[in-house]
Amino acid sequence: MTEALETAPPLIFLSNESAKDPEYSIRHPGKSMVTMIAWTDARWFETYQNTTHSNRGETYKSWKDKMTNMMLENLYLHFPLTRDNVLLADLGTPLSANKYLGRTAGEIYNLDHTEDRFRTLNVQLALHPQTMVRNLYLTGQDIMAVSIEGAALSGCFTASRVSMIVQLAAAVPLAFLCIPWAVS
Repeated sequence: MTEALETAPPLIFLSNESAKDPEYSIRHPGKSMVTMIAWTDARWFETYQNTTHSNRGETYKSWKDKMTNMMLENLYLHFPLTRDNVLLADLGTPLSANKYLGRTAGEIYNLDHTEDRFRTLNVQLALHPQTMVRNLYLTGQDIMAVSIEGAALSGCFTASRVSMIVQLAAAVPLAFLCIPWAVS
């Protein structure tokens, strides 16, 4: 677990759900909500695997507090006006994902998003939209990369496998293909 406190997250996903809800400021004036997701190694938490939620001891709580502060410092670095304005910060570990999402190794997205996922040719060949079942195609983050962007990009790749028109339009910038447009 000490390694967790010494390892800076390689990336942090940040989302502001309240900014997406046009009525949030009416229901909760002067408040906002941010979700931050960072990679961690589930092995760092194996010591506590057979413990119960909210009953893991002071050492575990201290580590969670330190990790929470690391995440908040990243928030403050990029959004300095949030400093001294955070009312509640709650950190979930891989053990939380196991409990609340029914996972086994702390994963919050389906396929583990590590370098190993993209390193070997066999894995790269398996991560694509076309299946062995005729006319069955897959799309979503698991054939590309995690996040909304990964899912949207996979939709474009899946469409290009399915549609000859999209394949012929491959010379058009990918961003143009992903924008909904209508023909009048």
